[in-house]
Amino acid sequence: MEFTEWIRGRTDDQLRALVSARPELITPVPAHLEGLAARAASPSAIGRVLDRLDRFTLAVVETLAVQDGPVTKAALRGLIGKALAAGRPEPALSTALDRLRDLALVFGPDNALDLGPGVRKVLEEPAGLGPKAVDVFRHHPPEQLDEMADDIVPGSDGPGKERLAAVLACPEALVAAVSPEARGALDQLVWGPPTGRVPNARREVRVASARSPIEELLARGLLAATGEESVTLPREVGLHLRGGRVHRDLLAVPPALSGAARDRELADRTAAGQAFSFVRSVEELGERWSVDPPGVLRTGGLGVRDMKRTATELDLPEWVAALVVEVAHAAGLIAAGGGVDGEWLPTSGYDLWRVRATADRWVTLASTWLHMDRVPGLVGERDDRDRPLNALHTDLRRASAPGI
Repeated sequence: MEFTEWIRGRTDDQLRALVSARPELITPVPAHLEGLAARAASPSAIGRVLDRLDRFTLAVVETLAVQDGPVTKAALRGLIGKALAAGRPEPALSTALDRLRDLALVFGPDNALDLGPGVRKVLEEPAGLGPKAVDVFRHHPPEQLDEMADDIVPGSDGPGKERLAAVLACPEALVAAVSPEARGALDQLVWGPPTGRVPNARREVRVASARSPIEELLARGLLAATGEESVTLPREVGLHLRGGRVHRDLLAVPPALSGAARDRELADRTAAGQAFSFVRSVEELGERWSVDPPGVLRTGGLGVRDMKRTATELDLPEWVAALVVEVAHAAGLIAAGGGVDGEWLPTSGYDLWRVRATADRWVTLASTWLHMDRVPGLVGERDDRDRPLNALHTDLRRASAPGI
């Protein structure tokens, strides 16, 4: 059954549940069900809904993602059962599948369950597993793949990539042939991430000439060079080393809450004290920046030095100071201004906020934090291009933040 056909077969109540859970699918309203199906398969829409899944339900999606096609519910139950640390997969599995169908992430009957289009592509490393062999060796020269295949499956016919993929589908003999040191290197990548750094990863090496554990693995295709200094564990090898399990120590139900009980009145007083301290920190931020405003970076945001200085002046850890700055900005209390170069300055909204009662000021800040689409906790981290993530920069926006 095709995904679009499955969408057409949903009842009015089921479609209502879908768009209620994923309102971005009807903004704007699609002209027909084919348009709804296409929008449900877009990477951005899939990413948003995956971010809202609990760990077990996401594990069900990841387990389906590493299958080559539709599977039966019984087979899926067996795969999930292997990964459980304790207990049985039901009724949690049925509940998760019902929810995934409601979200249009999984479709089809119980004897042919599959992921919706686009989901596998969004899950680049499901459960910490690398790409399949046919994908991970995609950019290797054909002659190099022919040599590798001749070494590990001598006498076989066909293109090297296909012969290599065929033998890696059952890599037990290849794994058994390597040294304990090479097996130890594989074990470091088994549960993810499936990539590692190795100098001169693209070196030419044959099974007979391998002199190091890494060369043993490269020559047999148990590791693939995916960059000048990076290697990746093919998915088939990872699954074999995991003993056929997709996940490790999976829980079908959330663990019981544990911890010391606290007196409610004490908790309320402590929370009120923290709320008052946060309001005072925002006030102090506004007063200090009105006198000595930091500059706006050319790329936007607040410079690392200015962030450190602000944390010192507010006498706060840097991550707390970043939260203060981000919430104040999201609440409209500070903004970029001050001419050509730009400075971060208090706004007229700050002046109005400043004269209100403390409780009202706190409500404004707390409500802003609940609904803001920015993630202050990322300040100081680095993006996928190894650039620092600065406070007040647009790179901190995450569409899923309010829901989380």
